[in-house]
Amino acid sequence: MLFVLLVQTAVQLTIRAQHNLTPYGTAMQSSVFGGSNPQCAILPPITNDFSLETCSTTNTYGAPISWWRSGYVRASNVVFMDKFRLYLLDINTVKMLLVILIHTTFQLTVSAQHNLTPYGTATQSSNYEESLPQNAIHPPISNDFSKTTCSHTDISSKPAWWMFHFSFGSAYITDITIYYRAAYAYRMDGFELYVTNTSTIPPNGYLCYEDPDPGLPSTTQTIPCNQLGQYVIYYDKKGDHQFGPIIELCYVAITGCPKGTWGRSCTETCSPKCIDQQCHPGNGSCFREYITSADMLLVLLIHTIFQVIVTAQHNLTPFGTATQSSFYGEGHPINAIHPPISNAFTTGICSHTDLSSKPAWWMFHLSFESAYITDIIIYYRTGYAHRMDGFKIYVTNTSTIPPDGYLCYEDPDPGLPNITQTIPCNQLGKYIIYYDDKGEKDFGPLVELCYVAINGCPKGRWGPNCNEECSSMCVSQHCYPENGSCVFGCDPQQCLNTTCDIYIGVCTEGCVTGWAGVYCLFYKTFAVLASELIKRVHKQEL
Repeated sequence: MLFVLLVQTAVQLTIRAQHNLTPYGTAMQSSVFGGSNPQCAILPPITNDFSLETCSTTNTYGAPISWWRSGYVRASNVVFMDKFRLYLLDINTVKMLLVILIHTTFQLTVSAQHNLTPYGTATQSSNYEESLPQNAIHPPISNDFSKTTCSHTDISSKPAWWMFHFSFGSAYITDITIYYRAAYAYRMDGFELYVTNTSTIPPNGYLCYEDPDPGLPSTTQTIPCNQLGQYVIYYDKKGDHQFGPIIELCYVAITGCPKGTWGRSCTETCSPKCIDQQCHPGNGSCFREYITSADMLLVLLIHTIFQVIVTAQHNLTPFGTATQSSFYGEGHPINAIHPPISNAFTTGICSHTDLSSKPAWWMFHLSFESAYITDIIIYYRTGYAHRMDGFKIYVTNTSTIPPDGYLCYEDPDPGLPNITQTIPCNQLGKYIIYYDDKGEKDFGPLVELCYVAINGCPKGRWGPNCNEECSSMCVSQHCYPENGSCVFGCDPQQCLNTTCDIYIGVCTEGCVTGWAGVYCLFYKTFAVLASELIKRVHKQEL
């Protein structure tokens, strides 16, 4: 027992949460009472509250033995709960002892696998007959379509959307699983998935995923999101060529935890060390955490002695995909992000849009959440500056054309642009778009990019190779790639006069009463405050 206690103290084992298997079988029982049936026990709500519609009940005047059985649960270890026996599947005694030993020995930290769809309401842009939005959050978990088990928007709805609103406020969404109607992937083409804090349409929140071109999406997908919000929105403004956008979701699971909680069933509370008590549902780690006074003093010392300024020269084009408005010959968009670094043109090494494309554009989509773009270097085709005339460079969060994000640069009139340019941008985004709606007089807009480099760092990183983490005291942990200074300023928390150093967040004027440390993140206990008061009184008496 001492050994077990020692191991339990020393080791923390992390495992993945067990998967609930009840969607993959059938339930039976010895008899049925009233409108109750065995299936009720494997469907939401998750509660002890009884009703004939939501709980299973056997007949009180049936056989002397009552039983409830699932298609995959049987035979021979017994657990007694009052007068109730639960028989489990053929567990060998030795294996069972091993399971008990492991469970006794280790403290298990499990990944978040909590489906949040029982805790909210579903709506959609329109209804087609019996295919209501709530169908998508109830079993069966399948792509098989019927009007009573899948959602279906009306044919005339444009754009089409399906929305889920949490009943408890906001949640941190780790991933979203969708089962679309089998054999109708072409109706999903171009769909977008958002997590937002409003029900605005078109969505104006965080874009978790956008189905890329070319090709059709898979009808079953698990899409990572890792974002806090109150609404999950499946949005389609493209749809099929015959009827326009239509949504036919047969099942949706939204995995995560309500804000401030974590664990397999979201029963653990995030640590008070986490700023705004926000933590990851999978392991409880803080998104932004108070750091120790020793670390703070070290940072302050370094900041006081010297400030190291470095130039971000990390090219991000290996981490994403390139697309363009059209193709001419072998002038594919991916050519522009591969060497050689040159203005010399051939269709095999430069991008080239078709002559009939208007407007013409080239787009790069980062494969990670977003990046802070410091500058963009372009090498255009030699001798064809007139085809660049009037071009624009954008950094955006969507792939919308015309671009609706931040305009980094617009070629001015009069005169022709330089075919090799380094364009400063200093903007956070997911997409970089070279856009031309003017072009030359003979053919209209054309894009012929021979090389593009996009310099910067993924959000939350800085340094020459983006291997430094932004300070947790920066708002949203977002800093400049060149020197690590906070983009949105520092988080003053408990700083006196809400004043802090914009580079590392140190409270420059001290702390409000009751707080301590150079960042004022440590709360003084009652004992400490009392001790300080006694010292002051004693000093005055002396």
